[in-house]
Amino acid sequence: MSGCFSALCCRSPSLLTRVTINGGGLCCQLAGQSGVSARALDFLILTAARSGEVREVPWGELDLIAKVWTVPAVKMKAGRKHRVPLSSRAVQIVAEMVENRSEVVEGSYVFPGAKHGKPLSVMALDMPLRRLKSSDTVHGFRSSFRDWG
Repeated sequence: MSGCFSALCCRSPSLLTRVTINGGGLCCQLAGQSGVSARALDFLILTAARSGEVREVPWGELDLIAKVWTVPAVKMKAGRKHRVPLSSRAVQIVAEMVENRSEVVEGSYVFPGAKHGKPLSVMALDMPLRRLKSSDTVHGFRSSFRDWG
């Protein structure tokens, strides 16, 4: 699958090594799942962001032309604006979210929840992992970036 990102994952001696090796890992399995939760988890892994940041990202924070996600200081634990470079796959995920919407409204969520106008639930990012019967955790991906990044 073209959505697999082995170059990112194979450098890590920890959890991310399992994410994808030779196109058969977790990321490829996630790419095979449909739904907002699976796309949000893909995006989370690619950006090493916190789950709350991904669940609540509004369209206005993304610049797909510059390939940058700018998280305002008020949303950051450190209290400083944070610019996250977006890989081609991360941009593709966002583009897929645009294609699946009837309209994109400023302030609405990129990864909308089941209830209109609400973000994904706290458990939504865990569900794709559960469907794969994976013992990995959502926070484990971010933690792995801290461990070896």
